[in-house]
Amino acid sequence: MLRSLVGSEMCIRDRSTTLRIKNIIEESSYLTFSYMTRAVFERHKLIYVLILALKIQLKSEEISSTDFGTLLKGGAALDIKTEKRKPGEWITDTAWLNLCQLSKDIPVFKDVVESVLRLTDQWKAWYDFENPEAQPIPDYEGRLNAFQKMLLVRSFREDRFLVSAKDYIMETMGKKYLVFKPLDIEATWAESEPLIPLIFLLSPGSNPNAAIEAMAKRKKIRVDAISMGQGQEEKATKLLTGAVMTGSWVLLQNTHLGLGFMNTLEGTLTKMDEIDHKFRLWITCEPHPKFPIGLLQISIKMTDEPPQGVKAGLRKSFNWLNQDWIEAVNREEWKSMLYTVCFLHTVVQERRKFGPLGFNIPYEFNHCDLEASVMYMRGHMTEVELKKGQISWNAVSYMVCEAQYGGRITDDFDRVLFNTYGESWLSPKIFDPAFEFAPGYKVLKFGDITKYRQGIEDLKDDDHPSVFGMHANADLSFRARQSKEVIGVIMDIQPKDSGGGGSGPTREELVLAQADQFLQKMPEKFNMIDVKKQLEKLNGSASAGPKPLNIHLKQEVDRMQTIIKLTKTTLEDLQLAIAGTIIMTADLQDALNCIFDARVPPRWLAKSWKSPTLGLWFGNLVNRTAELQNWLTLGRPKSYWLTGFFNPQGFLTAVQQEVTRRHQGWALDQVQVSTEIMSKEKEDVEKDARLEEGVYVWGLFLEAAAWDKKGSKLCDAPPKKLYSPIPCMFVTAVDKKEAAKFMHNQYMCPSYTVPSKTGLNFIFTANIKTEDPPQKWILRGTALMCSKD
Repeated sequence: MLRSLVGSEMCIRDRSTTLRIKNIIEESSYLTFSYMTRAVFERHKLIYVLILALKIQLKSEEISSTDFGTLLKGGAALDIKTEKRKPGEWITDTAWLNLCQLSKDIPVFKDVVESVLRLTDQWKAWYDFENPEAQPIPDYEGRLNAFQKMLLVRSFREDRFLVSAKDYIMETMGKKYLVFKPLDIEATWAESEPLIPLIFLLSPGSNPNAAIEAMAKRKKIRVDAISMGQGQEEKATKLLTGAVMTGSWVLLQNTHLGLGFMNTLEGTLTKMDEIDHKFRLWITCEPHPKFPIGLLQISIKMTDEPPQGVKAGLRKSFNWLNQDWIEAVNREEWKSMLYTVCFLHTVVQERRKFGPLGFNIPYEFNHCDLEASVMYMRGHMTEVELKKGQISWNAVSYMVCEAQYGGRITDDFDRVLFNTYGESWLSPKIFDPAFEFAPGYKVLKFGDITKYRQGIEDLKDDDHPSVFGMHANADLSFRARQSKEVIGVIMDIQPKDSGGGGSGPTREELVLAQADQFLQKMPEKFNMIDVKKQLEKLNGSASAGPKPLNIHLKQEVDRMQTIIKLTKTTLEDLQLAIAGTIIMTADLQDALNCIFDARVPPRWLAKSWKSPTLGLWFGNLVNRTAELQNWLTLGRPKSYWLTGFFNPQGFLTAVQQEVTRRHQGWALDQVQVSTEIMSKEKEDVEKDARLEEGVYVWGLFLEAAAWDKKGSKLCDAPPKKLYSPIPCMFVTAVDKKEAAKFMHNQYMCPSYTVPSKTGLNFIFTANIKTEDPPQKWILRGTALMCSKD
């Protein structure tokens, strides 16, 4: 505050009170921004500034609470089937629902849905631009302020939301709020005092120890470092006791491993009496939920993340390597191999930024993996040199991909992906002068370490997804995921108050209206007596043994019955609790908050299926119930909605059982699932006769690829199309020996219930025809999804 007063006084000559207050507010805002952005990670800095800009405009009533809520929630509470039909497949369901919500909530956008339907070609052209936020907006150019423009971009093209948010911040706050200064440790030290600890929040690859020790050397101050862990508390206490008397520095490293000591540290510091003015306490710690909040509050906090990207990763690797490594083996192949393994290390580290599209699980590959791989290759090449033999590429690839890095990999498909990199790059083709890892990325081969470093500096700053073997759409997926994370964080930290903001409806009134809508659309519970009779009819008679698919149907009905009861009970109890008739329990309060935020209440999620929005989840509830009801009343379907099952794996197992029973001598453990994507859509299948063996399934989407109907093969996805629907897929069971004859040249495509590609969401592996090598689709991260969201 004092710095704000001094800074504002220096900025003005006019002593008017109004101008002085304006400058104090501006100076205070900027100083707060500087302190805050120094203390948070890169991914959180823009979130903080965006919240700051939004809250300032909310306070000044330049935007309303409805505007703010629409920005965060969009059309998450809407059901696509109850809104106007979208103008075409070029616009996603989510974007269309966002626009429908805009037209309901924001007066300036009341005609936006009609405008898109009327001027479809113009809006499609705007939607298809690489940077729509910088292009004239059809029907709205010149009519929108910065916030409204950001709102439209967030609704239409979520992947461009953060770019538009920067434009909004620049216009409302100023350009300087988008300039995040690099960390200046010396300036931070100058601000500190003996009893104010300086905490470094660590991120992968960051290590401030060297910078602290170098500054201490320049200041001619002794620094004693200790890495915390079990049994280090007594040593750390002795160092602190001595340092406060002598005026030296203490560096407590990795304090997340010694939280017991950290809990007592705040009290220890406040009890110290005689303290040398030169004493400073430096602390490094990874983010940890149990780190003492009191210590954080009295400390100066800092982050210093290493640069990201292939160029930065290679730079770091070759700063570790020296001339001795370049000359370690007296064979020409060594230099190319050394650069290749460093490039591989960087690529697999940077690929994590694409989330599940990159690796199903984000592994913490680190410098130790690279060092172990380089040391193994040096030993292998030394042996090759002594024996005048040939490089064993199988051994090199196995040791690097399976033994060194592979020791961290727990997902089978991630292992296949990593080995694909090994097969592609740890091979003799890297010695071909025309070989490139990706366009513009050749194998560097020099005899001098400085030439390597210069060659790395000449690389591009921005990494195209092709560097990782991925489609250009992967970058769009990355940006969309970033936008969702930003919106999610902002929503999570909003206060859960009851205020409606002026004359608007309260939080409870909005939730009541939503609960009423859901109860009106709620499907009826299954009559279990009727269900039993219908299942007997499907089996042939009451005495006939149950068929595998009918057993699966009964299990699905039982689980859906539980969900219907739970959902209806929660909504009815919520109405009573808001009215004051019954107590508002913790579960009901959670449900109220989630429904207001258009999220699925935790109790519903625990018993049902994953869904990012409440509207999508409830639409699924209605559709899934209808599918099961039709199966019971109309008989076995001609095609099955795989997405609509709680247990799709159980459904496929039932299919295998039924096919196995039709073949004499077949055993269930000797067959496997076989698939074929047909040219028929669901509507075409419904006109055909029911299959005697195998089933058709529908509702699946390809991620990072598309299906060429004419050529009956995998093809590249269209631009900006993250998920491409496929026609009906024929699923049956085949003998494993027969399958080996025709599946070896097909892409073995993993299938998941949702885009979060973990083992819990895995369904099965589909064999899909491809003319391109399967390795192409492995590197792309191509998978089948039951849901796009």
